[in-house]
Amino acid sequence: PRSQQAGGLWQLPPASHGDLPRATGSENAATAGVPETTLMVHNVPPDITLARLLEDWPLDSSYDLLYLPMTSGGRRVVGYAFLNFVTEAHAAAFRAEWHGRRLAGFQTGRKLKVASAEVQGFAANVAHLQGRPCSRRLRCGGLLTCVDGQWSGLEGI
Repeated sequence: PRSQQAGGLWQLPPASHGDLPRATGSENAATAGVPETTLMVHNVPPDITLARLLEDWPLDSSYDLLYLPMTSGGRRVVGYAFLNFVTEAHAAAFRAEWHGRRLAGFQTGRKLKVASAEVQGFAANVAHLQGRPCSRRLRCGGLLTCVDGQWSGLEGI
């Protein structure tokens, strides 16, 4: 896969659903002693854009990675997003605020479900996403990262 250095927008090949980070029970991350900082948000509206999503989840210092997988045509979101927060407290606050809610302007359809992701942490998620094989069904979509307070991947938003 072609990628830029850490903190940049990774141009990843398409991935299959089995190759993406998955949600897991929060007890799994806690039992392993790994800080629970990465969340998977289910039921993201398929017609939302990354720019529109950032209106509800603005770039700030609480998270350092936002990944929004899209279909292979790049026109629709596959229905979920991943965020990695800089602390467990930030992740817990996001979950408390967004679990069971809908995004502004999307008052029909399913409510968001926020769960712990199987892959935890910034470095682990970057490594996981960089090593994924290709698929015809999905492509990477939006991947924003923040290193030393500088966001990358905002080109074209």
